[in-house]
Amino acid sequence: MMKKHFSIAVLFMTLLCFGSFAAFAETSNSENDFVVELTADLEGARIVKYTGKSPNVIIPDTIQGLPVLEVGDFFCGLNGAKKNKTIKRIVFPDTVRTIGGLSGYEALESVVLPDSLRKIACASIAVGKTCGMFEGCKSLKSINLPASLKRVEKDSFKGCSSLTNMEIPSELTECDFAETAFTGTKLLLITQSKLRKLGYKGRF
Repeated sequence: MMKKHFSIAVLFMTLLCFGSFAAFAETSNSENDFVVELTADLEGARIVKYTGKSPNVIIPDTIQGLPVLEVGDFFCGLNGAKKNKTIKRIVFPDTVRTIGGLSGYEALESVVLPDSLRKIACASIAVGKTCGMFEGCKSLKSINLPASLKRVEKDSFKGCSSLTNMEIPSELTECDFAETAFTGTKLLLITQSKLRKLGYKGRF
């Protein structure tokens, strides 16, 4: 009898734990929330527009049967993107190798970058004019630097006045930084120390 009660208790706890994990599991946005095209190498999908209404954008790793490899500059708020004042969080799948601009997204608070990303690049907003990837994201509070990262270009986080938390993995031991990459941020001293050790020489 005791064994039976014990077995029922174990089963109950297992179901309870499973339910808790399921409740916290995140679901990607619908494929219908994105306008896509083929990448130049014909190997995957490139997102050219987000049409969804959710402020929490979790990009799926595949759309229409192909891996999502690129996200275009449509996210660039300085380039007239319609969602720049509503999106609060963006999660990129690890399939993504290239990301356009997210600058000017005033409501954006959190970003999860893919492990496959090698460069935080500038985005083109006009002929001969660029902006940093997260330039002007004044509500951005936290972001991660992928272990695969090799380059952070100019003004990448310029004007991110709320940015205090930056996750830097121990596997990231070498990276090239532009001198204005983190100008205007409020990164904690421990994060500043890690960036200096990685080679960042500019201002915060």
